[in-house]
Formats: sequence, structure tokens, C-alpha cells
Amino acid sequence: MKTVLVIIIAASLAAAVILIHGAVNKPPALSPDDIGDFKVEYRSFGGMDGGDREITLEALSDNEARLTVRIRPYYGAEEINESLTVPYEALYRVKTLYAERGVHFWGELPESDLIALDAPTVVVTFWADGKETVLSSDREFPDEGAGVLHETESILYEYIEKAKE
Repeated sequence: MKTVLVIIIAASLAAAVILIHGAVNKPPALSPDDIGDFKVEYRSFGGMDGGDREITLEALSDNEARLTVRIRPYYGAEEINESLTVPYEALYRVKTLYAERGVHFWGELPESDLIALDAPTVVVTFWADGKETVLSSDREFPDEGAGVLHETESILYEYIEKAKE
């Protein structure tokens, strides 16, 4: 009985040390306002339809950003190219996602063992103050990274739709 109690206490102390170590060594939070130059590129290619999409969002001024859209809906289709002016808020929302999720601290992510053969590959590239960070759907993300690709895509498509209204 004493041995079991000692093991439980030791395991609890080890867990506490790990939690404290993680909290102490956690990278400092980054505010989107701490980031100067920022740009994002979203690419989706392959999959069942064979299409590809490339969307780039970058600042034009303190009030406006440019969405450059290149879409080929399926293999062999005519390419659609558009350049849309959107509020700077669009870029700021992606910049906030990048900062709040700590993307700048992730480094090289390990390859995922999961492969969906009929799903497109999604690659999002962030440029923040000259540093390039590439995220791909074929990688394993840290817990805080869950959804970054999808959320980035959602923000971009939201502003594409708003620009066309």
C-alpha cells in the first residue's frame, strides 16, 4: 500500500514539474502589432479535381491590402486571375492568428503519418519581418496549431466574397 502511495505521489510531482517547466519555458506571446512587414500566401493543389488555388494577401497601405487570386478549379480548366483591394483588417486578422498561435516559434514540423490520397495538399506561407514560415497539410501541428490552415483559408475567402459584393 505504501509503495502504491509513493508511486502516485512521485507521478504527481513529475507531472507538476513538467507543467511548470512548460509554463516557464513557453515562448513569449507575440502581439500582431509587434510584427512589421507581413504577407501570407495560401496554396491548395491536387486532390480529386486536380485543381489548384493560390491566394496572396499583402499590405498596400495602412488602410488597404491586396488579395491576388489565381484559381484553376479543376485540371485543364481555364485559370481565373483577380487582384482585389480589401480593408487592411483582412491582413491584420491573419497576422493576429499567426501571432496568437505562436506560429513564428514552431520551426520545422514533423511529417504526418496520415495521408488522404484524394485530398488536396494545402500550403500556407507566412512572411513576418523577413522570416518565412511554411505550413503544410502533410505535417503534424502542435496543439495550438490545430485549425491554422483552415482559419487562414476562411479569412481569405471571406474577404474575397466581401470584395465581390
